[in-house]
Amino acid sequence: MELSFKANPISVKQAKYMQRELLNSRFVDIICHSGTDEDAIACANTMQWFLKTAKIPSRIILDNAKDTFKYSEKKYILDTSQKSLPQTRPESVLCVDFSSKERIIRNVADYINKAKNILCLDHHENGDIVSNITPITEVLTADEIDTLPARKFYVDSTAKSCSGVLLRFFDTLRIKLPDEIKTRLLCGMTDDLRKNHYLEFDDTLNPVELPLLRSDFQTRELYSKLKASVSDEEQKRVIKHLNVLASLNPEEIEFKNSLPDRIRTIPNGKFGCIVIPPDDRQWERLGGDNKRTSAIIGNFRIESLKKYPHLKTAAVFYPANGAYRISIHSSDDNVLRLFNYIKENINPELKAGGHENRGGGSIPTLNPDTCEKWVKEIIHGADEFYNKLLLDGN
Repeated sequence: MELSFKANPISVKQAKYMQRELLNSRFVDIICHSGTDEDAIACANTMQWFLKTAKIPSRIILDNAKDTFKYSEKKYILDTSQKSLPQTRPESVLCVDFSSKERIIRNVADYINKAKNILCLDHHENGDIVSNITPITEVLTADEIDTLPARKFYVDSTAKSCSGVLLRFFDTLRIKLPDEIKTRLLCGMTDDLRKNHYLEFDDTLNPVELPLLRSDFQTRELYSKLKASVSDEEQKRVIKHLNVLASLNPEEIEFKNSLPDRIRTIPNGKFGCIVIPPDDRQWERLGGDNKRTSAIIGNFRIESLKKYPHLKTAAVFYPANGAYRISIHSSDDNVLRLFNYIKENINPELKAGGHENRGGGSIPTLNPDTCEKWVKEIIHGADEFYNKLLLDGN
């Protein structure tokens, strides 16, 4: 099925510029964000397919993504949680599904900085990688893109997934995507739409469009066209892969059921969180941060916002691959405002970002005292932030 979008298509000029930059490369490192998810790996695989059709070799650099859809251990995928980065200077780097320094995989920023050519395809509206990675500001010039002042960066926040951005990119270039690639993109898009409260699965594992999706023409067009182009059989494979909660083992179920009793709320009741210590034994027995535990704590955040109407933001602090992280959901679209408040008033070094209604951050240590201090700063910041909103009448 041919895709042709009415809503916010990428300009032909921009698409061809990005295409030309990629096809002029001899080798491309495709870099995903930290905590590589379904959307990022789907986009990385899609861009690798595109480069392969042009006989341009590439390598995907990612972070602990072994549980993602159709993950492959092939040598051209470099998992930084398992292997070290090459010492050679990269020629071209393509960042997919991130445009903010907070989402760069640990120890990968220097590698990006060495690249002769840096490009980006993303859907996050708070991108600041251009102004924070020096080589980019030195070599790029302003163009017509609104979100970032560089034509080598295409960022479209109306897509609600990077998979959606890539659909518009290839549609503009009139490049037909094979069925396997469309299935991968559907998996990436569906996962992000679920996280953003646009979709959910019913008891029979059918995707249900929620009000946010029904009222968003930009995103609904992307999802509807892509879904219609993927066979029913492949759609079922995607849903089965994403529906982790249906196959939990007894200990995972016990952990899931224990979470509501562990929630801590600030005095005004607007922010609630669970703190999983860096040395938590149960977390270690469950395998630490992985696809299954991620699904459990993600479900907890979403269900907490539904269960407690007064609660506006739900967060989980947890250890992950040598770092300590926060993952956060909000029903009042204040995630970025909260993080910015903490940066401006409490901790200017806070590494955190994401979307208006969900996001995350991390510190590169599991030192208990450092982690406890970081947690207290964020909780204190949330208390001040929501008290200020209440005083302002919001």
